[in-house]
Amino acid sequence: MWHSSPDDPSPSVFVSKDGARFEGAFTDGALRHGATVKFRNGDLYTGQLRGLARSGVGTCVYAAGGATYEGMWASDMRHGEGEQRARSGDSYKGQWANDAPHGSGKCQRSNGTLEEGSFERGQLHGNGERRDSMGSVWRGWFVEGSLQVLQFSCDGGVWVGDVARFRHLYRSLRGRSHNGC
Repeated sequence: MWHSSPDDPSPSVFVSKDGARFEGAFTDGALRHGATVKFRNGDLYTGQLRGLARSGVGTCVYAAGGATYEGMWASDMRHGEGEQRARSGDSYKGQWANDAPHGSGKCQRSNGTLEEGSFERGQLHGNGERRDSMGSVWRGWFVEGSLQVLQFSCDGGVWVGDVARFRHLYRSLRGRSHNGC
């Protein structure tokens, strides 16, 4: 439903069938740069559109959870370079594909854990590094967020090898170190 002429270049409002409210300057029935969209679920988007889909550079504040994403969009999904920050303190900065972290990036968790490397569908996948809040560093090859081959360092010591052998060694040494490593 139009609240002014669809070809009037002055600010206009359009409400879609699903209740999304589009505001901005329309030309030839399309929104120009700098559009604002308020979705029925409360999400608020400001940025570029292609038709009525988020596409190009934009910012979205999500009503559920309060996260904010700033970056590139394609076909209404986060896609390209971008950064998302959650109210909890979690953040991800890097490449996105099909609405999930995908490619090179850095994820900081509110619990102090830092993950950096290659991501696929939102998880470390490929070469990467995980640093926990205790100062331990886990480097190696990750598959769907799970470390497969590692280089682990803690308190000056370094382990290089497969994860299964490390777990066996770690269990046998547990409790012997003064700092929990």
